[in-house]
Amino acid sequence: MAKSRVRHASQMVECDVCGGNYNRSYLVSHKRLAHSRGNSAAPAVSEAEAVEAIVGIYKRLSRETKKLVVDRLSAALR
Repeated sequence: MAKSRVRHASQMVECDVCGGNYNRSYLVSHKRLAHSRGNSAAPAVSEAEAVEAIVGIYKRLSRETKKLVVDRLSAALR
């Protein structure tokens, strides 16, 4: 007699970092790949903290470089 294989339905769970829905067996890999500190695409800080960091970096730039940044941001908003 052959043993029958039972297929279990995948269980979807929510990522507590980004709110995305993932297969339970994939969630650990998703968090490691998408939310690790080394991944610049993942938001490691809040938007307000990111703005503060950007302003801090901007303040350290030379006057000429500040102008370039403003020009590029203005062009991006057009």
